[in-house]
Amino acid sequence: MTCEVHGPVSKRDSSFYGDFSWLLRPLGLDFIDDHFKETTKGLSWEGAIESIPTEVICEFLPQDVPYAAWGQPIGHCHAHVWWVIAK
Repeated sequence: MTCEVHGPVSKRDSSFYGDFSWLLRPLGLDFIDDHFKETTKGLSWEGAIESIPTEVICEFLPQDVPYAAWGQPIGHCHAHVWWVIAK
């Protein structure tokens, strides 16, 4: 199953902040603890949930650097992602 979600991101000036706990917690996942792959386009994970092969891909605005754990001004924590758009 594939779905596109728009809306769990807030904006303040040129900074964006997304809360993805609504997606990750029910699946028992965590961006850091489950070693999501960090790229310049977002975060992804492949594995099994209750023996079902599962892929989670979270795509965001492409950046010059990867969305790294605790990175600033572009990064993520356990269930949140943040980035900026240069003015």
